This record gives sequence, structure tokens and C-alpha cells, in this order.
Amino acid sequence: MVVAVKKLKPEGFQGHKEWLTEVDYLGQLHHKNLVKLIGYCSDGENRLLVYEFMPKGRGADPLSRAKAQSCH
Repeated sequence: MVVAVKKLKPEGFQGHKEWLTEVDYLGQLHHKNLVKLIGYCSDGENRLLVYEFMPKGRGADPLSRAKAQSCH
């Protein structure tokens, strides 16, 4: 299984309890336009989010085009 891992910056951290609540909520979200959160890792200041892998262009391109068209 190929996954995407996002490493969060320590200076942007909220409290650990709040972060776990948010991770739990993200894990329950299911929508065709969202990548699925598979898991997480928290060890001291290291916090990682593990998402399903999205091949380049699968969903990102339409958002980029829409954003570019709405900018003046």
C-alpha cells in the first residue's frame, strides 16, 4: 500500500488532547473529494498524519484551475 505522510510543524501544535480529537474526527470523514486519513503517529514533538496516496492530478488539478480562475 502506498501512502502519503504529512509531518506537522511543532510550532503550530495545539494541545495533545485537542489534536487527538481532531484526528479522530478526520478519521471519520468520508467523501469522494477527500483523501482518507489512514492513521497518525505522535511521539513527543513529532506528529505525523498518514493519508491514502493521491496520484498527481487526481482531484488537485480541478481545484488549482478553479482557484486560478477566481483570482483577479
